[in-house]
Amino acid sequence: MFTPQTQDEKKQNVKSAAKSTGQRELTVPAGQTAISGCLQGKPDSYRLTEKDGTMHLLMGSIDLSNSVGHIVQLVGYADDDRDGSASSDEGTPDGLRFLLVEAVASDSGQCKR
Repeated sequence: MFTPQTQDEKKQNVKSAAKSTGQRELTVPAGQTAISGCLQGKPDSYRLTEKDGTMHLLMGSIDLSNSVGHIVQLVGYADDDRDGSASSDEGTPDGLRFLLVEAVASDSGQCKR
């Protein structure tokens, strides 16, 4: 699975990610992944939809409320072993991807409608 990072490690990763804007090169810590798209939802039910329509259910303790309705780039741990068909995810569409968010790398403004 993954090993949670210390607060100092998270701060360093956020600083590294904050140096990037938009879709510029982003240094992603080993074992993590970066995704970008339109952020929607509310606490405990945030989701990100990529340009190709791929939807990710977002988990973690990062406050995303200020970025709802924006195009964002997120860094975190993908849970590719889990999908919406698991009994613990009842009511979640099959094929939905999950991401444990560690940082918001960039916020590019409002999503296009």
